[in-house]
Amino acid sequence: MPETDVNPRLVKHIEFTCGTDSFSKHVNDVNWEPSSSTVTWQGGTPDAVFSDQTAPTYLLNVTGIQDWETEDSLCNWLHDHAGEAAEVTYKPHKDGLVSFAANITIAAPPIGGKVGTYNEFSVKMGSDKPVRTRAEAPPTP
Repeated sequence: MPETDVNPRLVKHIEFTCGTDSFSKHVNDVNWEPSSSTVTWQGGTPDAVFSDQTAPTYLLNVTGIQDWETEDSLCNWLHDHAGEAAEVTYKPHKDGLVSFAANITIAAPPIGGKVGTYNEFSVKMGSDKPVRTRAEAPPTP
């Protein structure tokens, strides 16, 4: 069997949108976290064992910078729309072919942090399974 090629890339320039708003400058970590578990039932004899895997659920994890002074910053947007539904799109490489999109339930970010640092926020938002899309040609700059 021939070896499959691999082409990893250092993440340098992403695209991250919520609805029609771009927040690429506001985040430094975007990832979907699938979760499922194995359920097992043991009957009264050693051979009465049944196991199955639950359907995965997804969380969208986002880490970004707290910028409460800019009216339309991501942390303000998340705070103002907490509990609402939105579509998000994430492209790991701005000049790449692949993007992911999903519907999420918006969560408010934490407020505050240590003095002498850039205060970040991390949120986990409920999501449906992200849909991967591959463009036919790279985007034009």
